[in-house]
Amino acid sequence: MDPRGTGASSNVTCGLFQPLVSTDPRDRSKANLDLLYDSMRLQAQFCQTKSGELGKHITTEQTVKDLDLLRQILGKKKVSWLGYSGGSWMGAYYATYFPKTLDRIVLDSNAEFTGPWQPVFDDWGMGFERRFRVDFLPWVAKYDHVYHLGKTGEEVRQAYERTRAKLAEQPVTLPEGTYYPVTLDMIIRSGLYSKDMFDATARTLAQLAGTAARTLGAQASYPDAEFGTLYSIICNDTPFRGDRKYLERDAVRDGAKWPLFGYYQIMGPCAFWDRPNVNLKQLTGIGVAPTLMVQSVRDAATPLEGAQRAHKNFKNSVLLTVENEGDHGIYGFDNSCVNDIVERYLVDGVTPAKDLTCQGVPLPAPGGTAGNPLAKARQLATQLGW
Repeated sequence: MDPRGTGASSNVTCGLFQPLVSTDPRDRSKANLDLLYDSMRLQAQFCQTKSGELGKHITTEQTVKDLDLLRQILGKKKVSWLGYSGGSWMGAYYATYFPKTLDRIVLDSNAEFTGPWQPVFDDWGMGFERRFRVDFLPWVAKYDHVYHLGKTGEEVRQAYERTRAKLAEQPVTLPEGTYYPVTLDMIIRSGLYSKDMFDATARTLAQLAGTAARTLGAQASYPDAEFGTLYSIICNDTPFRGDRKYLERDAVRDGAKWPLFGYYQIMGPCAFWDRPNVNLKQLTGIGVAPTLMVQSVRDAATPLEGAQRAHKNFKNSVLLTVENEGDHGIYGFDNSCVNDIVERYLVDGVTPAKDLTCQGVPLPAPGGTAGNPLAKARQLATQLGW
């Protein structure tokens, strides 16, 4: 099915409004801050004006009710739930609103679903910085003979910083588009979701590092329906704490600690959102079927700390922690330990008696996953909406 707001369902739209792609959030000058936060205010205005009355009803509560209507139409008394990333939030709410209809529940790469949306995205700076420094940078350095970006993680990080600074002075235009500092950050961020993307990400960084150095001185169907739905959900569902002054302080604080992505504020437009009267039920897990949560320790987009808090607050949940792993989206890919535990529960109904751990899958050699359809599937499955 296409959830409300997307695809062949009635669409919401932000009027094709595009967030600024050339404005560097590290630049804290007054002129640049005006651009950044005026853009967030306009984004909120465009999303709500263009989506009209429908936009007020794009919420998690309404979506789980749609899902249960689908269950009834299909004539199913019981269903099971497998949800990745934002699907962990949705699954926990479906279980809370319709506990008697759920048989088995698996939540993989968990958002902190027992609290508001804001901390979920506030943790991105920390999560992506950790994955960047602990996994990606040392891996690129290990294969310096391939990428030529540095023989230590710090040397590779400095290569990234130099390239970023040069792009700020002079953007680089290649056949696939123009690259700004923000573009580079987004490429790195995207590549940190899965180890299978490390090689392509490092090659792009290496290409830009060389190119930047040489170039310096040289019904209605809306294509943004998923974008509009994302912001309708996160800004309608739960209150946002803070205004522009809060955002400015928050960015400086997080950016100093986590420079890779700490300056970015995904939920910034929610500070300017005219939020409707939405009151989601409190999630406790009481009366819900056993819930198996799967979580890697260095997941960047949904960090371990948030998953642990959700596990603590959601009764009758069991946490399967994947050590030495940072991929976002684990079950159904290439970890046999995880797959076995999940399928014993999901297929055979054997609920783990306590929290468990599995070991992660080692990082691949360069080129080892080039063109791998599994890598592409993971990227699609785990990044949509994030």
